[in-house]
Amino acid sequence: MTIFLVRGFNDHFSGQNYRVTDVVPGELVAARFEEGDSVYYRAKVLGETADGKIDLYFVDFGDNTFANKQDIYKLRSDFTSFPFQAIECRLANAEPVGGQWSEEAITYFEDLTYCAQWKVLFCRVVSHSHHKHPNELMPVVQLLDTSGAQDVDIAVALVERGFATPVKPSNQNQKSEVSSSETSNGSSGLAK
Repeated sequence: MTIFLVRGFNDHFSGQNYRVTDVVPGELVAARFEEGDSVYYRAKVLGETADGKIDLYFVDFGDNTFANKQDIYKLRSDFTSFPFQAIECRLANAEPVGGQWSEEAITYFEDLTYCAQWKVLFCRVVSHSHHKHPNELMPVVQLLDTSGAQDVDIAVALVERGFATPVKPSNQNQKSEVSSSETSNGSSGLAK
């Protein structure tokens, strides 16, 4: 993964000129991941909450946050042309109980995968499934934590905890492709 830090990117937001005045869902902006973070990252505006917070998705590392409107900035056009570094995936061999991941399941998943701690997980693409558009495929991945005495299959752990039901690989009747890689998990989330 490439961290989106380009010389001049963070210096660009020092003045008031680039503050967002209108919130437009889908627009790319610059924001900090946490209060006190001095680094700005590219984020997509997902919407605005009832209490006026802006819901943001960080396109280069795949995490979400809520921010105040005065803390997000417009991006120069040259910063919007780079491909997003985060890739949305679906977890293999498990489906959420009730058809959607609960907040508790997401929290447990983040604990299992060391969300935002930059620890290495083993990731194996087992197939691809159709995403939001018929021509768009999403990787279906098996995630393993191999750092301990025994490997932990993230899907199995979610099933054992009652957050997911098992799915046999043959039921994920999408295009099959097997490749393996290690991924540094700066952030993660469960695909719905």
